[in-house]
Amino acid sequence: MDRVIAAGILSSHIDSHHHVHTEWAIVKLVVKLGKEYGIHNIRLTRNLGRQNGYLKKIYKGAFNRWYLKGYAGIKGTDYFGDIDDFRYSFADRLPAGKSVEVMVHPLFDGTGELVDYDQQDLQNKLKGLFEGCNILSYNDL
Repeated sequence: MDRVIAAGILSSHIDSHHHVHTEWAIVKLVVKLGKEYGIHNIRLTRNLGRQNGYLKKIYKGAFNRWYLKGYAGIKGTDYFGDIDDFRYSFADRLPAGKSVEVMVHPLFDGTGELVDYDQQDLQNKLKGLFEGCNILSYNDL
């Protein structure tokens, strides 16, 4: 964190590679680090899309609602998932008054086209996704 700050990068939220910060033993350290550095937003564990198993759903609910937002008093979005999760969860209607973080992993393919992690054209995947939405950053929460 000191190196990031020294480089002039101001963090709006804490996240981790492969979401390791959502492991119960690690999140306590992440929350402590966030409070120490004045970062009050932490990315949720994925709670959109198809959920794999009842126990996983209980864990994610406990992690997001009870631990992060309740016990630790962390701010963040109401929902988190990738583009497909968003389309699946909100196919019929957008959640009124709620904030949703949509994860992408943009990269350039071998031909120089901007694609998502699944090698699909990112602009096409995002087309029309945010109609009727207000675009926010973590600093706006």
